Amino acid sequence: MFHRGEASGPRHKRAIPGLGLESTVAGEGADEWVVRNGTQEIARYHDSEMRFLFHYGAYVFDDLADATRYFEHTDDLTLDTALELLCADMRGRGVQFAEPSDPLHGSEFVALLTREYTMAPSAYPAEAPLDLVGAA
Repeated sequence: MFHRGEASGPRHKRAIPGLGLESTVAGEGADEWVVRNGTQEIARYHDSEMRFLFHYGAYVFDDLADATRYFEHTDDLTLDTALELLCADMRGRGVQFAEPSDPLHGSEFVALLTREYTMAPSAYPAEAPLDLVGAA
């Protein structure tokens, strides 16, 4: 499933004035959620209006040697290795291109990578259209 990083819910309820990194969200009563800055309530929502999205990251290793490689950076990709892998992959798929002289700033090569490796969907289902700000 491709993840769509866009807001949900009615537009007029998407922004909470005063919301910051120090803000907290807590359940209150049987079916409400309160957003606060310290003791000041800045928003209140019913269960039916709430959706939480949490991103969690974890480091998982096969063994101590694997963890050591990661934390000591002994197996990190270099920029040259990453570019070699990308070019080899594109050549293997039959993509024709000139070797870039400045791969990080050459607009043609950057555009090529964007075309070849973009993973966003090109269409959205009618029941879940892309919500663009300012759209009617």
